Amino acid sequence: MSTNTDCTSHTDTDTDTDTDTDTDTDTDTDHTAHADRTDTDRTPVDHRAAVRGHLVTVLVEKFEVPLTEVKPEATLDSLDLDSLARVELFLTLREQWSIPLPEEDTAGGLTLNQLAEAVYGQIPAAAWQEPE
Repeated sequence: MSTNTDCTSHTDTDTDTDTDTDTDTDTDTDHTAHADRTDTDRTPVDHRAAVRGHLVTVLVEKFEVPLTEVKPEATLDSLDLDSLARVELFLTLREQWSIPLPEEDTAGGLTLNQLAEAVYGQIPAAAWQEPE
């Protein structure tokens, strides 16, 4: 027990500096690598979620669609958006995201998930960068 205590004390004193430096470096490297990997993996998901969230907000606030009806598999028709409302929705999305959305995509059978993916696919990568 004394020997272990002495070794522990010795290790804590002498090796602590070396171990902490090595451990911190290894931990930082591992943490940074994990953070980079996590950020890279999460970023597309977060951007898609942002597009979907924005679409939900527009539908609820501008078109007064009940939030309980706004589901990824819901079609524009099932949300009672007539052709004029669908065109207005697309114009709103075009203006807010500064992207082209083809007129043929205003079909009533388009699901919210498909629309969100179409919008996401048109947003240039530069739009997601933080302003400097």
